[in-house]
Amino acid sequence: MKNILAFLFFTLVLQVYTGLTAQAQNIDYTRAGLMKADYDHRALLYLSGSRSMATAALGSPTSVTTEFSEVDDKNIEVWQYNACKLYFVADALVAYELSDATLAMGLSYSNSLKVGSPMPTRQIRVPDTEGGVRGGYHYEEVESLPGYSLSARAGKTRNFNYAVMGSAYLQSGTTPVDGFSEILFNSARTIFNIYVRQ
Repeated sequence: MKNILAFLFFTLVLQVYTGLTAQAQNIDYTRAGLMKADYDHRALLYLSGSRSMATAALGSPTSVTTEFSEVDDKNIEVWQYNACKLYFVADALVAYELSDATLAMGLSYSNSLKVGSPMPTRQIRVPDTEGGVRGGYHYEEVESLPGYSLSARAGKTRNFNYAVMGSAYLQSGTTPVDGFSEILFNSARTIFNIYVRQ
C-alpha cells in the first residue's frame, strides 16, 4: 500500500519538462522526510521534528553549533552530519541543507534523492508524424522531477551556480505554508545541493 501511495504521489503531481519555465509547484513536506542515505532506513525526520526525533532517525550529529539567523532574527542551533546541515529553532527543525550524500530526502529509501543522484527521468509517449500525417507512437526519455518546476536555464541561488534548479513551495497536506524547496543540479545533471526551509 505504501508503494502504491508513493507511486501515486510522484505520478499525480504536475510534470514540468526541461526547457519550460513554469511557476513553482507545491510539495507536501509532511510526506517527504530526511533519512540516512547509506542503506535502507525506515526512520524519517520531517520539518518541525524535534532534536530527539533527529537523533532517533539520523543518529548523533558530527557537530553542533549556534548561529544567529537574520531570517528568524534569533539564534538557531545547527546540527551537522558531515556536510549536511539541520537548522533548529526552539527544538523544531525549520530547515535543512544536504551538501553531500550522508543524508537523503524522500518518501522512503527506495524513493529518495541525495547529493550525487542523477536527474530523474520518465518516458513519455510521442506521436510519430511523417509529412504532417499522424502515424504511430514512440517513447522519449524526459527529465522529470515530480512536484518541482525545473528551470529553463542556468542561474545562481544562495551563492550556488546551477545548470538546472527544481523549485517548489511547501504545503502541509493540501494547505499551503510559508516555505520552499530547491534541488540544484550541475551540468552533468546530478544533484549537488538540496535545501528545504519552512
